[in-house]
Amino acid sequence: MLCLALAACGGGGSGGGGDWSPPSGSGNWHTLDYSGNFNSTLANQIRNSARYQFVDYDLGGFIGHPYTAARLHIAMSAGLTGKRPNGQGHWVHVVDEGFRKTHEVFAGTVFNTAYDPAAPAHHGTHVASLIGANAGEMMGVAPDVRLVLTSGNFNPDYLAQATLHAANLGAVAQNNSWGYNKRAALGGGELLISEVQDRMATHNVSAATALKHFYGSDTVHWNSYIAALDQFQNNGVIVWALSNDETLNDPHDADATAGFAVLFPQLSESYITVANALVNYDGNLNITAIDRLSSICGATAQHCITADGTTWAASAVGNNTYASGTGTSYAAPIVTGSVALLAEAFPNLSPRDWTRRLLASANMDIPGFSSDGTVNFGNGIVKSYDWEFGHGFLDVAAALSPIGNVSYLSNGSTIETAERHLVDNTLLRGSSAFGDGLARGLSDVDMVVYDDLNGDFALSAFDLSLGNMVTSSRSSVATSRAIPRITPVSNTNAIIDRGSWGLDQLQSSESVEMGNWSFGISAVDGHEFLQDSLGLSSENVAGSSVLSFAQDTSAVVSRYNFEGGAVETFGFIGTHSETLDGSLSGIGGVLSLDFDPVTIKFGATRLAEQGAFLGMTANGGFGAPADTAISTFSLSASTELSQAIALFGGIEYGIAAGGAGTGLLASVDEASFTGYQLGLRFADLWADKDRLTFTLSQPLRVESGAMSFMVPHRDPDGNLTYERVDTTLQTSGRQVDLGLSYEFSPFEQSVLEFGFVYSADAGHIAGNEAAAVAAAFRHSY
Repeated sequence: MLCLALAACGGGGSGGGGDWSPPSGSGNWHTLDYSGNFNSTLANQIRNSARYQFVDYDLGGFIGHPYTAARLHIAMSAGLTGKRPNGQGHWVHVVDEGFRKTHEVFAGTVFNTAYDPAAPAHHGTHVASLIGANAGEMMGVAPDVRLVLTSGNFNPDYLAQATLHAANLGAVAQNNSWGYNKRAALGGGELLISEVQDRMATHNVSAATALKHFYGSDTVHWNSYIAALDQFQNNGVIVWALSNDETLNDPHDADATAGFAVLFPQLSESYITVANALVNYDGNLNITAIDRLSSICGATAQHCITADGTTWAASAVGNNTYASGTGTSYAAPIVTGSVALLAEAFPNLSPRDWTRRLLASANMDIPGFSSDGTVNFGNGIVKSYDWEFGHGFLDVAAALSPIGNVSYLSNGSTIETAERHLVDNTLLRGSSAFGDGLARGLSDVDMVVYDDLNGDFALSAFDLSLGNMVTSSRSSVATSRAIPRITPVSNTNAIIDRGSWGLDQLQSSESVEMGNWSFGISAVDGHEFLQDSLGLSSENVAGSSVLSFAQDTSAVVSRYNFEGGAVETFGFIGTHSETLDGSLSGIGGVLSLDFDPVTIKFGATRLAEQGAFLGMTANGGFGAPADTAISTFSLSASTELSQAIALFGGIEYGIAAGGAGTGLLASVDEASFTGYQLGLRFADLWADKDRLTFTLSQPLRVESGAMSFMVPHRDPDGNLTYERVDTTLQTSGRQVDLGLSYEFSPFEQSVLEFGFVYSADAGHIAGNEAAAVAAAFRHSY
């Protein structure tokens, strides 16, 4: 005959107070398969609700609420209740002495009672209500779970059948708030791991045979039971309450029933033992005092956690009766219910992963905790454990948050072989031409990231746009040519002084002439000359052409003059303004037709952009196309309305073809872009050689485009599949700049400049406005 010990007794304890401080790094993270985020307002509402508070039972000078100490209210604020992805509750297996299934707290609970013949009992009712109460006076940890109940028989062969039954239902956790006593012939009482190990060594027998000696039954049945527990771990976590005997404090020992994973190492994969303690905490939920009411974790410390098992919960006296109690029996179901919450949040993780998350995230910032050993959970997550409290106090919110580093995964078929790219080092940055198009295009996309314990998290790409992933563009106000700056020389002289020759409008005095041909070169600022030559820039405007992405540009220009016009051809190569490793090069031509007093120019350019796509750069998990082919067409015109008044304008249209990206960025499709300027210039208006210029312009803007991302998803076995997510690029606004500049010489060798620019829909973002005004005075000596 088997003797049973239940791990609980009468007692009490309650409490709580102070405001919630969110877990470090939680931010807007949410788990991949549950869209809720932690909500501090809702968390405090849950915490202060009557049904939540009902569970609290004070004992002595300790007033910590069992749920609040585990930050359960924070987890609940995300809406987690223990459901499967299909909306049904997860199955949880509860092995105990009996259950009042008609109690009001189970009004909405689905039961499976194939192995539940026993009459209602207080202990089992209390335990089950802590896991799954969904009505009545109290709140369970996971109120939507379905309960597989086992009672009436604790013979190992019966428990083996019941455990396999629960495993076949897909139960995600098994709660064991009980333990065996030694046979009466051996004096009864709790059996220790050390006694079993001594028996194994002395008689050269297996652990199952040793259990037969101490507990009874048969070796075959014990082996069947252990095999069933092992099989259960394919779908669920085994939770076992430790002994309530506070005198069991040998760090190398523990009660043998809870210590099955020590005696049978194959069970250690998804196995948690639970100690019981009262706590106090401060306003930020930092634990300030702790009093253990059970045995220490001891030999089970590597897979042990501590929780507060002093609670009010349902009793079996009637359908609306409740009772208090304390013990590991009532600490264990809080952990078991937490497993169900993790199973809902992380359906693609395995029971081993859920176990590791609960242990690795346990709060070890508690009085008396010492590092008596460590467990390496992988990927650099090494956690200390303490003989007394195991890995520390249960922290459900931390288990639901990223643990360790958060990374994008790419280029691998499994979670172990994929490349990891830290989120903080992964960047997708759009140039000003993209405006808010990247953020808008990704607003409905969840980017999947993984922490160091391979938990899959989703964060809206729109939220990422506020951080590293997509850098919103800025208005061109700050770089507008209408805003004067203190420079050593004027723009015209800069062409000569910075290494240009023959490019000052290709005048004969500065160029090589061969009949109707003339030639010029630039070592540094060829891109500026080319924009001017195409009619796409002026003294107020510099960003309306894709050529504005070039800098430090060397250019070679030839010009053939004919009656009524000219043809210019050019080639250039320069560095990229948006990336140190990029470049911009190309060839092109301009046909200039002179219809006095109107001059019209038709331009065409073919460019090769390296290291960026229209200025968009990427690193880490994102890889922009290595080469971008760009074709542009431009039309510009100018006319002198009088000797002192000139009207000018220009527009550019282009197409960029990116192609395949790398990593998470699968491809960048063809994108079109535009830019234009329209201006009116007055000369000799109020002073000799003064100049007043008005411009209306649009900086370079991506008009249309699309890109695709590869989003990795994992299964419980760690295999990765990649989902292709397509997005479009469309800014919400169109930036239009109104520029005004005035320049005159107050006296010889001096220039005084004034400038003003106003941007509507600044940065191509609807509703944004920007403005700047400045003045500069230069004097040459």
